[in-house]
Amino acid sequence: MLGATLLTLMFGPHLAMIGLFVVLSLITLFGHAGLEAFGLNFLLMAALPVFFSHHLFKWVDKKLPNHFFIFILANSFFGAAIAIALCGLTATLILAASGIYKSDYLYSNYLIYYILMGWSEAFLTGMAATLMVVYRPSWMCTFDDKRYLNW
Repeated sequence: MLGATLLTLMFGPHLAMIGLFVVLSLITLFGHAGLEAFGLNFLLMAALPVFFSHHLFKWVDKKLPNHFFIFILANSFFGAAIAIALCGLTATLILAASGIYKSDYLYSNYLIYYILMGWSEAFLTGMAATLMVVYRPSWMCTFDDKRYLNW
């Protein structure tokens, strides 16, 4: 799974990008991704979800009331699901536009699995964020007890 939304909520967008760069570098180094696609993989699997997750957090912070449930549901759960679906959609469109695969093949055998992975990404990110906010709120740089719990 990506983990980009959780890293963005935990460390902010700049450190999340560094963390995802390290992860992608190790994946490439161990031969699970081609070196020639490193830049595109970084844009699709790191920059895009971090950018989306950070801007979703800022939008939710500005437009919705400060509440624990809204923070977890909107930022972690829905944010993670939409981020991975957005990555899959963008990757599918890029592969279809480049002509490497036919569009029908990509839509039926590739994109649908990103949408399904969005559910598991949302579930795991939502659980991890909930546990961190409850037991170690200092681990989440975007969460403040005084603000979200009205202490």
